[in-house]
Amino acid sequence: RMTSLGELADEAGQSSVDACIMTSYSKMPAHLQLVFLALSTFPAHFDDAAAAALLSGDEPPVALEPPLSRGPSGDAAAARAAPSPELLDLLRGVSTVGAPRTRMPPDDVKNSLRQLVEESMVETHGRGAATRYRLHDLIRIFGSTKLREAAEAGKAAQRSWQRAMVSHYSRWLKDRDDRGRYKETSESLAAFDAERSNVEAALAQAADDQFPALVVAGRNLLRHRVDHGTRRSLLHKALKILDAALPAPVPSPTAPSPPPSRTPSDEVQAPLLPLLLIELGYVHNNASQYKEGTIAYAAALRHAVGRPVAGALLAEAGLGDVPDLDTLAISSDGVPLFSGAVVPPPAPE
Repeated sequence: RMTSLGELADEAGQSSVDACIMTSYSKMPAHLQLVFLALSTFPAHFDDAAAAALLSGDEPPVALEPPLSRGPSGDAAAARAAPSPELLDLLRGVSTVGAPRTRMPPDDVKNSLRQLVEESMVETHGRGAATRYRLHDLIRIFGSTKLREAAEAGKAAQRSWQRAMVSHYSRWLKDRDDRGRYKETSESLAAFDAERSNVEAALAQAADDQFPALVVAGRNLLRHRVDHGTRRSLLHKALKILDAALPAPVPSPTAPSPPPSRTPSDEVQAPLLPLLLIELGYVHNNASQYKEGTIAYAAALRHAVGRPVAGALLAEAGLGDVPDLDTLAISSDGVPLFSGAVVPPPAPE
């Protein structure tokens, strides 16, 4: 697969395809250029809802760095390639602190998609609710190039769109995971297969504050569609993020004390720990590593209900001697994978 239009020019000996795309792009109004650039975020085909999530959402703004400078444009080609002031203002409005917010109602996004199809910038297949859209690889590369030419405004907008895409597929995975757990299993697996490239892109692009929730959202689908080694890597990454982000556990004192201070994001992330540990147990059991799986399950229980209650329940099940997670969470070079919040609190003295 080609990754730049320059590769096409090298193979074909000219850049007429680039020129054709540029001609169509240059004739678009700024708001349609913005929609096109946002859609270049998707690595594969997508639907109306995914497109609307990028352009109608409310990702938090970021600061531009450094401030943009509009100096001399250089030659005529550079001047033609430079984004228009109107487009730059729209890009800043996507994600920039202090700029008027650029948000489009979902119906406007759908209308823009139809316009882009008419301009042959976006391909489509299916009808009605089953309609899917796709950017040809060369056109998507062209969009990425245009974002780079917009400097910090383009980079900030792209980061915002990537976050919006991750949030959308986190919600999508949770819905499909819930529906496919006890019914609609084949339909949910087929839907996952259709969206797999976008889900993989979301997993690759997710920020630390998004990644653990994304893995948990699709845990059942990932269990059916991702190999053990990849799932273990995803779970270790998610657990290491939480291990560093949440307060490290402390022994429970005899007298109750207030819980450690947490940020709002900690309150959202903390319940994910037991679910991630359960999934880690599944991974080990699927690989016939039953002892390691039991250790992970026991750690999930200790986090969910506390060590005293968990101890009683494990003893009742004949598992009172299951060791702590720190005996399992050792990398191949002997370094502990987790040393903070993921290790269940030790027993009080």
